[in-house]
Amino acid sequence: MANPFGTTIESNENDSYSHSSHEWSATDDNPAAGALPPVNPVMNTINSYNGSLSCNRCHGIHAPSPLPHLLRQSMNNDELCLDCHRLRNTNSHIYGSHPVNMDYNAVASSKPTKYSASPVNSNPANPTSDMKLANGKVVCTTCHNAHFTDSSSKTLDNFSTAMVNGLVPSKGYLLRTDYRYVNYTTLDSPNICTNCHTNKHEHNGRNQRVRCTDCHSGHVDYDPFATDPATMVPNVYMVKRYMNWSSATGWKDNKKLTTPKQTLFQDASAQRLYKRRMARVSARAVMGCHLGKQLLRAAILTQRHMILSMPLQLIVIAAITTTANGVSLPPV
Repeated sequence: MANPFGTTIESNENDSYSHSSHEWSATDDNPAAGALPPVNPVMNTINSYNGSLSCNRCHGIHAPSPLPHLLRQSMNNDELCLDCHRLRNTNSHIYGSHPVNMDYNAVASSKPTKYSASPVNSNPANPTSDMKLANGKVVCTTCHNAHFTDSSSKTLDNFSTAMVNGLVPSKGYLLRTDYRYVNYTTLDSPNICTNCHTNKHEHNGRNQRVRCTDCHSGHVDYDPFATDPATMVPNVYMVKRYMNWSSATGWKDNKKLTTPKQTLFQDASAQRLYKRRMARVSARAVMGCHLGKQLLRAAILTQRHMILSMPLQLIVIAAITTTANGVSLPPV
């Protein structure tokens, strides 16, 4: 069972768990997953185990209509998913979730240099890692699946693979393909973002192999460490609050460290929610990692401010030239 938020007794840190199936022992009210109790009457019958997630929550032995897999609702447009996950039923990134119910072909046609003509399969030999569109639209199941889904394009996501322990340990995101393709010998190896978004390359300044999902996520609407309304505001462009650390040999999930380090500057009063004011400088998300440059620039501006505050005659006498880490300020 997938448990990426650590909300149930199953250990999320157990490396032997594949975390490849929708949770079915938790509450149906889970803000971390953008989930609320369903509202459709067919999901709230006497035998649907209201208040909990069980097989019966989504499936019914005597389904109200002849739907596949004994589902209680249709999945033609992910109606079943969006009944509970309606908080994430948005077509704008400003709410902290990837847009859904978007006509992929229309978007890709309007921006052919930014999107693949159709979603690309990271492993064409594996049909279960293909990105699925519902009537041409991006929906929940474009990226996710409910069962036997280990976020790897290398494995067949099906019952047979699960029975032979063929599914690999994962983060529990139930992705059809690679969250972060672990292949450090190939530049720009594909991941679930670049299957659709073209011209997005690794941030590889010093062979760090920083991938899309190190800084972005499909959903950042919930922050378990938020302490006030300002820090609860979602970040635009799905920029993470806790970015991963990458290197030439591997990476660390910052959010799962014993003491998570918030590398993202955020201020709800800023023009964009992934930056804040710092010593008269707008610190964008990149400063979460490149903090040294930010502090240097702040120090330089502070020195300039101090110089301009001095009496004019003292400035002229001093003819100050300041050097900080190789950056020289001209005499004022």
